[in-house]
Amino acid sequence: MSQILFPSDLSQTSRKAFQFAEAFAKAIQFDLTLLYTYHAEETYYLKRLLWSSRLKKFAWNKMLIFARTKEKEVPNHVKLRLRKGKLNEHINQAVRRKAYKMVAYDMDKFNQLFYNQDDQSFVKPLFRNPILLSPKNGPFIAPRNILVLDEDYESINKKIQQEILGLSLKFKANIHYVKANEQDEWNFKTEHLSRGINLVQKSVPADILVSTLLSYMLEKSIGMVLVGSKGRPFLGELLDSQMFINLNIPVIYHHYKERVKEEKSLKIKNILSRDLSGDVLRVG
Repeated sequence: MSQILFPSDLSQTSRKAFQFAEAFAKAIQFDLTLLYTYHAEETYYLKRLLWSSRLKKFAWNKMLIFARTKEKEVPNHVKLRLRKGKLNEHINQAVRRKAYKMVAYDMDKFNQLFYNQDDQSFVKPLFRNPILLSPKNGPFIAPRNILVLDEDYESINKKIQQEILGLSLKFKANIHYVKANEQDEWNFKTEHLSRGINLVQKSVPADILVSTLLSYMLEKSIGMVLVGSKGRPFLGELLDSQMFINLNIPVIYHHYKERVKEEKSLKIKNILSRDLSGDVLRVG
């Protein structure tokens, strides 16, 4: 089964985001892996061994309490992953292994990462995966309208297009593609997809995109926002808006260009390594 990774410090703020991610994972029939780390002090061997064992037991019990529902049970689709060391390093390892379809974060923590220029070695790999940003308050409610920020249905990456359509069909939600228009023109068209689902393509002047989006979200009862590579310049402004925060709408950020760039780079390396090994064989 496909999995979502939820790295956490097990704080109260993180718990609300976890509850949201747990309900979202259940709705799309994914497993959710809760990742938590503990750190043992560097003391002499025997003391460290005993202290590490106690810390591990304490950390595990803390995870169990954090992950339990009101019924005092850990949901079947939730997996607990306890590791020793730094949380960022274990997130990086998981992302590099491509073990998860998505990484879930609460919006506050992601906002800190989004503007983090000091630790790009951590931030860049994270952006290879779609990231679910859980709102601060409110339970997960299946969206009836999904907004795709600054993308065009016909020109968007085909793989991402299929993922958006998959979410739309699962939730029976209309899709609204809202794109920034550099010519200061307003355009609007609606197409019927299937099973009562409509596709809306709207373009608005770039300088008023975010302010227009907020009123549009209220008007159309938008329940989820998807942001791709093109929409990244507007993402920070959107997350900083108190009006957007109050809407309690989840965001899926899919910086697919980072992933495509990496895949192309890997293909080139593989081709070069094959060519070089071929040369060595021919010379021998």
